[in-house]
Amino acid sequence: MARRMIVYTLILGVVISTAGMLLLIRTSTMPPTHSQLLFSDDFHGADLDRSKWGTCYPWFKTAGCTNHGNPELEWYLPQQVSVQRGVLHLTTQRSPVDGFDAQGHAKTFPYWSGMVTTAGHFDFTYGRVEFQARAPRGRGLWPALWLVPADGSTRPEIDVMEAYGEDIWQVFLSYHGSRNYTSQRVAFVNDISSGWHSYVLDWRPDSVIWYVDGRRWFTVDQSVPHKPMYLIANLAVSGMSPHEPDGSTPDHARFDIASVRVWGP
Repeated sequence: MARRMIVYTLILGVVISTAGMLLLIRTSTMPPTHSQLLFSDDFHGADLDRSKWGTCYPWFKTAGCTNHGNPELEWYLPQQVSVQRGVLHLTTQRSPVDGFDAQGHAKTFPYWSGMVTTAGHFDFTYGRVEFQARAPRGRGLWPALWLVPADGSTRPEIDVMEAYGEDIWQVFLSYHGSRNYTSQRVAFVNDISSGWHSYVLDWRPDSVIWYVDGRRWFTVDQSVPHKPMYLIANLAVSGMSPHEPDGSTPDHARFDIASVRVWGP
């Protein structure tokens, strides 16, 4: 594939106010490959906009849920999702909660947590996704921003970002194209828990490109998806070695998101 040079500008100086503090958010101005704003949320209201977001995976018909495809320790609940002063908070807390396993049997999970998804509200094919987010610090905490198919299939999956709270200088950028094709790159960045970072995915018919804080880090041009996908943001707690929580993991932690935008062709 002939690759075009991508020109980007890093702009410092977009400021929001939250909890009485002014916070600097990094934003990136990208070329007009995708020019139509399809979806946006700056979380200015007092509550989550339920016309845009749900708080569980769409295949669950209950108020709570988890990802049974991974060894995770959290049970997602709507009360762990909140909006305050222009920021979406996904909050995890260490406290036993009743849920169920993949076979539907009762199971107690050691953590409550929060997630949001646009499933059933918004999906798209090709476009530029932009998140402004601040990840939590703490062993076992596993924040992620990702896309999955609207038709209910598990592949392809595009991970705009995921990270582990014990290593706050690495962001994993991944593409799970099929059971037989996965590609991943690690972006080395400044502390993802101490400030706001920009995560951008540019999904085109012939490629998928990842940017972190305006820098192009990763490109995939094989098995590019051509089906509608929706957004997920979640704060999981890992049950996988070597990322399990320990005595240093905070009892409460938040994954904060200041804005979400999707631009289309």
